[in-house]
Amino acid sequence: MVAKITSGTSLYGALAYNKLKIDEGQARIIGSNQILLPGGDPSKLGIPQVMQEIEPYLEANRRTKVPIFHVSLNPDPRDKLSEDELTAIAREYMEQMGYADQPYIVYRHDDIKRSHIHIVSVRVDREGKKIKSGFEARRSMKILREIEKKYHLHPAVKGQSVKDFHELRKLDYTASNLKQQVSSIVRAALSRYRFPSIKEFNTLLNTYNIYVDEIKGEQDGRSYQGIVYGAISDKGERVGIPIKSSKIGKDVG
Repeated sequence: MVAKITSGTSLYGALAYNKLKIDEGQARIIGSNQILLPGGDPSKLGIPQVMQEIEPYLEANRRTKVPIFHVSLNPDPRDKLSEDELTAIAREYMEQMGYADQPYIVYRHDDIKRSHIHIVSVRVDREGKKIKSGFEARRSMKILREIEKKYHLHPAVKGQSVKDFHELRKLDYTASNLKQQVSSIVRAALSRYRFPSIKEFNTLLNTYNIYVDEIKGEQDGRSYQGIVYGAISDKGERVGIPIKSSKIGKDVG
């Protein structure tokens, strides 16, 4: 399962996007939290009512520049989940992300080959305190790995079982799936350890035949900065072509 988190400024924009999918017959509301439901049926929720329910949270904190939390959770196409399971996954995900007491709406989308869900919420609570967002992508990834195990879902990292993902294994630099191996090992390391510097992160990765470099420079008067990963042999020699972190995912950049 893969998550795509978006921070926004417009609650109406996030709701309108999902409403458009509903009007096209490609989505429907399957759940909600901390929102009064007309007749107890979430499918009857309209944009004006949701706006009215969530506005007090936004009024309590106008300092937060991007107060809207909008995430899509995308299972593997082979995972056939019922609406009850999708709703349960949404609830568990939001609770672990720190949104258990926040108002949110869960939409099921069927506009692509696989069914997936969108969740719209707000990043500030009723008292005006901002919901913690530090290491958000990393925490999200860890939560999804736990959900995959609980619901016996196909792992997001191709070529890896859930068990393999949680066991840090040495990279096989002679194999053809280097990118997949690098992705799995780096994400597993980030989910289990914290690093005060790139140097210490690199020291750990070296034990699994991977290196990480921080790239800085200037081109056409503009500075740039990034992260690349690569494979090393058992002798410590760099092999193959480095992989930009952007080719793996924002959570490893």
